[in-house]
Amino acid sequence: PINRAYNMDALLGSLREISKKTFKKAAGSRFGVTFEYILIAGLNDAPEHARELVRQLHGIDAKVNLLLYNENPNIPFKRPTMDRVEEFRAVLSKKGLLNFLRTSRGRDISAACGQLVSEHKRKSGLEQLSL
Repeated sequence: PINRAYNMDALLGSLREISKKTFKKAAGSRFGVTFEYILIAGLNDAPEHARELVRQLHGIDAKVNLLLYNENPNIPFKRPTMDRVEEFRAVLSKKGLLNFLRTSRGRDISAACGQLVSEHKRKSGLEQLSL
């Protein structure tokens, strides 16, 4: 419900205003807002998505942490290829948007972000069916 009152455009507009007034004046502060962006193969990992992200963040003193989607057998999404990730990053960098590729931990044991909850729910559902 809060998204109806404060949608993405309103949020980004507020961040632009804050960037103008606050972050530029703060001593030693170059990047005031950190965005986390999860790259999902075929959904939001194309160069045109990178250009749209740059457009959306224009005027905001920002950096972007890029996270690769952690695949889960219970969810149909896929992790993008590293070539695709580097292509995405190149667009951001060329446009001057500072970005970092975050290292994923726990992926090898399905313990990365979001995977444990999904696995717990899957096991809970199976246990209930077997009772």
